[in-house]
Amino acid sequence: MSNLKGTDILSILKLVKKAGDSFERDLLQSLSEEARRLATTVIPVSWVPVSLASELMDKASKLLYPAEKLPVAKLAEECAYDHYHGVYRVLLSLLTTPEGLMRRGAKLWQTFYDRGEGRVEELPPAGDRKVTAFVVTSIPDLTPVNREFIGHWIMTLARMAGMKDVQYRHDGSNPDRWVWTYTWR
Repeated sequence: MSNLKGTDILSILKLVKKAGDSFERDLLQSLSEEARRLATTVIPVSWVPVSLASELMDKASKLLYPAEKLPVAKLAEECAYDHYHGVYRVLLSLLTTPEGLMRRGAKLWQTFYDRGEGRVEELPPAGDRKVTAFVVTSIPDLTPVNREFIGHWIMTLARMAGMKDVQYRHDGSNPDRWVWTYTWR
């Protein structure tokens, strides 16, 4: 089973706490016993099982953003903003090019996940759009919720780094090779 660092979980819990005591209480009540224990003990360097992180992402996103068509996407966006305005501000400001952002993200994969390898594949332009694929291999147990979170988190960082009209598509057909293909102008 794969694990991820507790930083995203702490960002999620921070958003829930900011929403109010009733949100925090409702979230904790909706979680499995194991996920509830995680939510009350996690620290930034904790390794969190992907399955529990996904449960927390799913429940928190639906609680915080019930009107959103893609609540996990909104949660990922808010967490990316939280990271950028906090821990990762310096990192993002150093990445001045879109390609640099993607390459750095791939190199950082193993800092935040205990399995898998990230890399970037440069692809030919599609008309007036630049194209880059963010590829992660050897971590087959990423859940659909976790993959959606990753996709939107990266897209939000790309927008924050100055990329325009960013879109992505995720290919989840091969669990040994997850691919997020980003296009932008």
